[in-house]
Amino acid sequence: MDAVDPKIVAHAEDLWRASHESEPLLRFLRDRGLSKIDSIKIIRSICRISLGDAKRIVSYSPVWQDTLESTVALQDEALAALDLTERS
Repeated sequence: MDAVDPKIVAHAEDLWRASHESEPLLRFLRDRGLSKIDSIKIIRSICRISLGDAKRIVSYSPVWQDTLESTVALQDEALAALDLTERS
């Protein structure tokens, strides 16, 4: 986790241990200005889950709901570009 304040990570770990609920943890991280990518990294590390699971938890959480549409659109564009490349 690049340049994330260790105090934020420690507090995030405490939040997880106290409740084992992802939403308060994600709200805490986002309110502290962490990016979606940093949130995924921290969730993955703290919860000891796969990268794919961490991405799903963060991407589909109410905390990050406002970014979901643009994320899905970007993924669709990337898949379409890949499909065009493979056909060439």
